[in-house]
Amino acid sequence: MANSVLADLTISNVPAAGLDAFNGTFGTAGSPPNGGPDNGDLSDPSGVLDYPTVRGQAVARTSAEPEKNWAQAQASGFTLSLNDRDFLRSVREAQAEP
Repeated sequence: MANSVLADLTISNVPAAGLDAFNGTFGTAGSPPNGGPDNGDLSDPSGVLDYPTVRGQAVARTSAEPEKNWAQAQASGFTLSLNDRDFLRSVREAQAEP
């Protein structure tokens, strides 16, 4: 079995800051045992992308085969905004291939 999640977001209820509680996931993939590849689901049914912005590439995929199980969740970067303010920004630097 292999599972990956690109973003798992939980926001606590903080009325004084104007924040309502929220919990959701974005970018999921799951392969059952001996289930082969899952190229992931990048839809956003729970509304996670109302908060972070994904910059550049977004990948969520898995594979569960008898020889090897693996999972990948990767994004080029994120910016998390709450109440129209950026609270967190993460950008992955480009890496040269070996």
